[in-house]
Amino acid sequence: MTAAAERGGAAAGLVQTRGLLARVGCYALLLLVAVLALYPLYLVIANSLKSNTAVALNPSGFPARPTLSSYSQLVAAGQLRAFVNSLIVASTTTVGAVFISALAGYAFTKLRFPGRAIIFAGLIATIMVPIQTGIPGFYVEFAKLHWLNTYQVQIVPFLAPVFGLFMVRQYLLSVPDEIVEAARMDGAGEWSIYWRIIVPILRPVLAALGVLEFLMMWNSFVWPQVMADTSNVAPLQVTLPTLTDRTLGIVPLYGEIMAGSVLAIVPLIIVFLRYQRAFVSGVTYGNT
Repeated sequence: MTAAAERGGAAAGLVQTRGLLARVGCYALLLLVAVLALYPLYLVIANSLKSNTAVALNPSGFPARPTLSSYSQLVAAGQLRAFVNSLIVASTTTVGAVFISALAGYAFTKLRFPGRAIIFAGLIATIMVPIQTGIPGFYVEFAKLHWLNTYQVQIVPFLAPVFGLFMVRQYLLSVPDEIVEAARMDGAGEWSIYWRIIVPILRPVLAALGVLEFLMMWNSFVWPQVMADTSNVAPLQVTLPTLTDRTLGIVPLYGEIMAGSVLAIVPLIIVFLRYQRAFVSGVTYGNT
């Protein structure tokens, strides 16, 4: 009995040791991944606190003499206007896209009309076509409408995202039709049903959709670069690469570009932290 107990104790100790090593290895791996993920962010912030000359001489080290000169030069270059442009485009598009996606998702899920399945299948098929392939045609059409270099050319084409319709529809498929039918029997109209019943149910998925839409529009580059590249309406992502010192032969002003990158990151962090729980709840619904 004593020998067996000793062997059992040794086996238990070995299992505990292996479990401890496994946890240590897992934490070490997670720490390494975190460092690799945060290192680019560190470089952006560190270089934004350097002058353009200091960035060229020491691009990967911590600033010896931190300075906000790059930020002041960024403001002097008129980049705050570009920042406001990005806010206007991203915020307006997000609100409109969430509103229209919720309405469309409700219609394709709880309303009956001819050709519903065919129309939905056709809309989903458009997701497979990259928008970049249609830019030449869109450019010609918007030029005829005199929409080039305006806010509406950056907002209107993205107010009805098909992926938003898909997200809302998939979420609403879990809502029993009996709830809507009961409200109709009680005399509630479609608009009342939508606002009082459907919208509260959709809050998690709408928050997730809003975060995704804001991130997509805030980081958009190709579309505004082609359709709205003037300084009056161009977003920050388009104007930042133009920060160059032309007296030296179009040399990028890396200090100012890094400061602008920090300015571009801040709204994304605020939006994600504000809606983090709702975002996770919305994107993981039905997968657990």
